[in-house]
Amino acid sequence: MAEIADIIEVIDEAADGMADEAEGAEADMDPADQAEFEEEVADATKEVQELSKTAEVFKDIMEGSLKVLKSFGIFVLKNIAVGAIMYFVNVGLSKLIKAIEKTYDTARHLKTKKDGKRSFNIPTVTDINSLLDGSVSFLTSIRKLRDFAELNKGKVVSLKSFLEIVTPEDLDEIQNQIEHLKKMPLE
Repeated sequence: MAEIADIIEVIDEAADGMADEAEGAEADMDPADQAEFEEEVADATKEVQELSKTAEVFKDIMEGSLKVLKSFGIFVLKNIAVGAIMYFVNVGLSKLIKAIEKTYDTARHLKTKKDGKRSFNIPTVTDINSLLDGSVSFLTSIRKLRDFAELNKGKVVSLKSFLEIVTPEDLDEIQNQIEHLKKMPLE
């Protein structure tokens, strides 16, 4: 940008210099040469003025281009940040889904159907431990997602609603229930 400003300055100085030189040179000329010289100076001055206008337009285009590039760069960086956030949310959700699937598979194994009626088998110690492990994994994943949402809520507005739905109090309550179940005798 500084180079363009320098070019415009040189063009303006050239226009001023041509006018000054023309005034001094006309005094020593005969009228016919003077008229031709004035015409050439007028043409040259007109060309320099056109060049000056072109340089100004070019400067405006360059300034506008820089603003657009800056805006585009900011847009790209924001999208990269949002993409990274969404990636980590997806990783957290996939861990959460795995925990849910593990717990669901264990619970589904306990459900039976006899004569069109549903009933549940008595869980074994292994089934209970599997359900507790799945619950702990679920809680851990939810806590990590909540922590992540808390750190990035300013970058992605929709994370704020997650924070309103999943409160620390809810997570503490689930933790207490899991701890209570772990303390119960299993045999």
